Amino acid sequence: MNDSPRRSLSLGRRIGFTALAFLFFLALVEAGLWFAAVTVGPQSRLPEGEEIPTPAPDAIRVIAVGDSWVYGAESEPEEAFIEVFRRRVEAATGKPVQVYNLGVSASNSAQALVRLHATIEAVGPSYVVALTGANNLLHDTAVADAAALMGQDARMVPGLTWLSGLRTVRGARLIWINLGDHGGRAEATPGPARAPALLAMAGGTDPTGSTGLPKPPVIDPIPTYDGMPWWQAFERRQWEIGLSLVGSATPPTGTDAERGLLAAWEALFLAHLDRFEEAETKAATALRFGGDPAVAHEARAVSAERRNREIEALQHRIRAADSGETGHPWVAARARALVLMDLEMWEPALAWLLPVLDASRGNLEAITALARLPSAARTPAVEEHLSKGPRNSGIRQAEYFEWHRVSSGMLDRMTASLGTPDPGEVEPFDLRLARARLLELTDGAAAPAFRALIDAAELPRDRARAYAGLVRAAGVPDDVEPPPLDGVVAAALVAMHRDAERCDEALRVGQAGLAAGLSAVDFELAAGSCLSREVGWSLTEQALGRGPVLDRVALVLGLPAGGVRGPVPPPDVPFWPVFRERRFDVLLTSPSLPPAWRALVLAHLERPAEALTAAADPGAAAHPSARALARAMAAEQRGDFRTALIQRVVAAEATRGDTWLRYLARGTAQAHARRWKAAQRDLLGVLQAAPGYLEALEVLAEVPEQVRFGATQTVLRWTPSGSVPRHRWSRWYASQGRSFETEFALRWPEDLVPATPQEAAETLFARARLAYDEGRDDEGAAGLASATAAFAAIDRPDRVCVVRTFALDRRPDDATDDELEALASDCSDHPAAMELAGRLATRKSNCNKANVWARTALEAGADPSEMLAWVDPCTPSEAFEGWVEAMMKRPGTPPLAAAFMAERLHPQEEKDAVPVGRSAAGDLLVSHLDAMARLSRAQGAEFLALTYPFPGAHHVRVRDILVAAGAGADLPVLDLYGHFQATYTEAAWQAMRTPQDHVNARGYATMGDQLFRAWFSGTPPP
Repeated sequence: MNDSPRRSLSLGRRIGFTALAFLFFLALVEAGLWFAAVTVGPQSRLPEGEEIPTPAPDAIRVIAVGDSWVYGAESEPEEAFIEVFRRRVEAATGKPVQVYNLGVSASNSAQALVRLHATIEAVGPSYVVALTGANNLLHDTAVADAAALMGQDARMVPGLTWLSGLRTVRGARLIWINLGDHGGRAEATPGPARAPALLAMAGGTDPTGSTGLPKPPVIDPIPTYDGMPWWQAFERRQWEIGLSLVGSATPPTGTDAERGLLAAWEALFLAHLDRFEEAETKAATALRFGGDPAVAHEARAVSAERRNREIEALQHRIRAADSGETGHPWVAARARALVLMDLEMWEPALAWLLPVLDASRGNLEAITALARLPSAARTPAVEEHLSKGPRNSGIRQAEYFEWHRVSSGMLDRMTASLGTPDPGEVEPFDLRLARARLLELTDGAAAPAFRALIDAAELPRDRARAYAGLVRAAGVPDDVEPPPLDGVVAAALVAMHRDAERCDEALRVGQAGLAAGLSAVDFELAAGSCLSREVGWSLTEQALGRGPVLDRVALVLGLPAGGVRGPVPPPDVPFWPVFRERRFDVLLTSPSLPPAWRALVLAHLERPAEALTAAADPGAAAHPSARALARAMAAEQRGDFRTALIQRVVAAEATRGDTWLRYLARGTAQAHARRWKAAQRDLLGVLQAAPGYLEALEVLAEVPEQVRFGATQTVLRWTPSGSVPRHRWSRWYASQGRSFETEFALRWPEDLVPATPQEAAETLFARARLAYDEGRDDEGAAGLASATAAFAAIDRPDRVCVVRTFALDRRPDDATDDELEALASDCSDHPAAMELAGRLATRKSNCNKANVWARTALEAGADPSEMLAWVDPCTPSEAFEGWVEAMMKRPGTPPLAAAFMAERLHPQEEKDAVPVGRSAAGDLLVSHLDAMARLSRAQGAEFLALTYPFPGAHHVRVRDILVAAGAGADLPVLDLYGHFQATYTEAAWQAMRTPQDHVNARGYATMGDQLFRAWFSGTPPP
């Protein structure tokens, strides 16, 4: 007899009985814990290391988490908005209110979640408020810890938050916490280097969720000595000894590489000795011979830095970091770390700085950079290095003074570092300058000291520093000839104009200073309330971009720019690095540049006639994709949309075409056909090989925001790279509605940022357009007249037609028949001019002219999708589309181009369209806030997320996402931005802004008042 069913039934009963017995056991444990809680009384467990007041049982307890806005930066402690809220609640309720302000400057949303998680159970709050997200773009600290919390804690699991009320669950959590630090305070060990989702062509990361950068790799120990007898002198900062040792060294074999190595180190020692011309000559020799480009570029960086040209120094250090295996590993790693720190990429900067300091303990430049790391991103290893300070024996007194000024700002330490002057000894200039600086910091008589130093200075950089000190102490002297503008002088002048409330002048000088080398940090501090931090950094990156390509991902991973391989390889041509940096004028001087690439370079310079001539060279056939793309760009610059589309398809389908160019052409053509997903995939691949490539970014900016990949959002927030002329910068900003930056892009001083005659004419035209956009019509009309004359002077009739078309389009109701006839006669081959003539004739019901001019515009290549909106009164849409279809069937037109044109006229929904809203990686900011809300509700507390009240582009992006998330999910949001916008005038709103882009006491009071109303007036305020 088969008894297996009976055995199965018996097993099932035993399992069921065991489960019931276990549940009964848990119930007994839960009951026992509840009984103990009642008999013992209230207990709380403060997280280890937390210094927070013991919760008062009779108080209304409030936790505020977030960044410097919560902390109350740039205000007195009692002025923080959460303190204003506390006073309002106490006055309204008559009860004591206990506030736990957990705001930490520079922290991100992950750190806010971790901190709330570690504290909420001990505090037992009634209310939790969060204001965070602005720093998510700067670092990803604790993101992994927050993710672990959301995956491990039952309170983070939707639908299971009720479990957190069980004593057994709380007990298990205490055991879990005591077994190891799972509260998020421990730092995650960096894993293997990996590229972000952008590089895998997936959805990418959300720009308000994280930095969009990969995690830095685990850095292997960095070698330093490498058998060089002068290394010890370098570490000890004994520059003269090091120079002597290098000079006496004999190359073992006398190869160019060995001579280049010695020349590079000579250059570095000479730069530290302020022998700048000799250093530059040696650095140039080293780079010509090869051997050690990292040291050669570092020599140039030191030379620039010591001459008050901080941005130039940063450019050289980017090149030093990109030197690859041929550069000295320690020098290259330190350069990389300093660049990352200057760009405020804190986590990767720390990952590279610590191994640099482990290899060369107490290095002054590295440890000074480490001191700039905000507290939110510091680790115990950082504090250990900072506590020991610089340890090189050759550090001068003035350098110690500067170290103490940057690291602690403590006057007693700065004073002690300078020692007591010897009356009978003439001190070095830098020491006397430091003493004058100390007088300035202690409100002493600094002006006479700086004035004396101006006369004593021998080097131009020293005179500039003394002059800047005098400006800071007493204003611009009438009896002293000003030195040439540099970073130090510019910073002093900007601060002076800011203090005098002359913001226009402060920004004009500041922009000139950036072109002369003013650093981003100094510009930000000097401009203060005159300029938002966001715009200041944008201008800085414009100045920085005139040098090497800034590839943030490669910098983090320890690779040269464009070194992270993706689906699109870079062109296999020797001049690719020069092309990628947009040094097109250099390329045109090369006799070995292939004709097709010469045509492409000319097209990038917006010289279409010359580009087409070069493309017609028989030799251009050797590079069919480059030739076709040059023709496409030239046609587009002339307004010929149809030819541009056809030639892009030709470039994309060229069997012998370069892969990178084919992706670029295909991605752009697909964007024209509104195939947004396919276009983004291709163009993101293009940008991986050429980070910051302007033409790809311009097309991606056209992608509707609701269908953008997260990776697209990420690359669009980073600036174009290479030598981009000012009118292209203005066009880039204008396409994104950033009018303030558009104006600044057109204001670069021409003596410091020289322009060709064509670029100058384009700038005049761009300024005129901006004037019209801002309602300054008279200024706009004058600008158009100047632009017309400038284009005529350089023989650009096509651009003259564009300007005339724009001018007439600004007053369509006043355009006369004679003006239309003149435009159509003079610009009969220009698509935009003929399109305007046809459109205005249609508005006048002059269908005879309208049909002729519309057909002429179409033949010239005008975009039919733009014409379709107005042709119908005179030409039926069906007939017009028939014209277009017939034209696209002409011989030589690729079928794919015809298909793209049809889709442009009638966009098709992509079958695997991009999901609307969130990126594939999800919105970390919303996820973190949602987790905070669930934690709060599990504790019985009300939760409210706040938006930032100021209109920086990133703050507005954060606000838009939070408002949308609050409308469609269980995430309560108080829109402070909306309240400030509706309540205050623009002038009053800006008047509340502080130098570091927070608000003054009035602004914080408004925030606290609105928070009180949201929770204690029944409904949130409008």
